[in-house]
Amino acid sequence: MRKSNAVKRLHDDREFVKKLTEGKFTFKGMFKSSSSKMKAQTEVLERIAQTERDIENWDTVKRFLVVYLAEIAIPEFKQTKVIKYITAMQGFSQDELLNAQCHKNCWGDFYDLTKAFNIE
Repeated sequence: MRKSNAVKRLHDDREFVKKLTEGKFTFKGMFKSSSSKMKAQTEVLERIAQTERDIENWDTVKRFLVVYLAEIAIPEFKQTKVIKYITAMQGFSQDELLNAQCHKNCWGDFYDLTKAFNIE
């Protein structure tokens, strides 16, 4: 989004400089003297140069971020999630084993209690 806004602004600035250079009418330059127009043209040219550098820098930053995400951040995130999942499943399994042992003990006691009645 920012880059597209910068590209649009760059295009608008280039059009403005082109009109100033050719001496065409612009609303921005309507009430300005020729020295003010030259000063405005210089400022816009500097802004154009800075915007071009910014666009190049955004592309460089984007490439760095893509590499960082692909090589470091996403694998690290996946590894962290795998460790958390395994830890959670180990805890769940341990709880289920304890629960199963409690069920076994309960039903074993119940069975022993019914055996005490000696019914055949």
